[in-house]
Amino acid sequence: MKYLITIFLFFSMFACEKVFSQIVMREMQDLATMVRFTKRLTSRQQNSYTEIEGTPYMSEDFNPGEVYTKNNILYKGPLRYNIYADEIEFKVNDIVYWIAEPQKIIYIKIEKSTFIYFHSDEKKNKKGSFYELLVEGKCQLLLKRNTVFLKAEAAKPYQDPKPARFRVGNDTYLLLIDNGLPQLITNKKSIINALSEKSSDISKYIKKQKISIKEKGDLIKLVKYYNSL
Repeated sequence: MKYLITIFLFFSMFACEKVFSQIVMREMQDLATMVRFTKRLTSRQQNSYTEIEGTPYMSEDFNPGEVYTKNNILYKGPLRYNIYADEIEFKVNDIVYWIAEPQKIIYIKIEKSTFIYFHSDEKKNKKGSFYELLVEGKCQLLLKRNTVFLKAEAAKPYQDPKPARFRVGNDTYLLLIDNGLPQLITNKKSIINALSEKSSDISKYIKKQKISIKEKGDLIKLVKYYNSL
């Protein structure tokens, strides 16, 4: 009897492992249809980063993340955001890839940050962008991070040569209302116009709370207030 139980357990474990392997393979195949994987370490641009001062990344390190596709496929693994290239990179077995079809992604999480990809006009093949989602709801507050590449400069009179370098650019904020088009926040008036449905309430709130459009915390507070109305 013990012999039969042992055989049964062995084949049960083998069957479970086989089923699990099939599920993993199917998920990877499904993911491959949604996201094209390309090795980044062979990229000339990737290699050249080591010769440039500064960093194009939000974080040099890969951090725990999740990718959700429109086919309900979930990928979990180390991720990082290349701000300059506007690409999400991930690592599998020490090989770096990037998501080459981000328009097929619902959202991406890297630690506490959530990113969405917005493509304003797919028909004209215009490249979209990744935005960090700061506030969810009827009105979403989006953050577009920016990194600037500065070319090397030769020595000049009274000035030493400057190497090629990455420099952190100015962040920009946008409002996305009812899944429409993202609207750039340029000043307080642009916010009031974008939230015209409650323009009187928003105008009073901005004045009373002394909201600054340059402060992320202020904008988060303002959009959350609008969503509560």
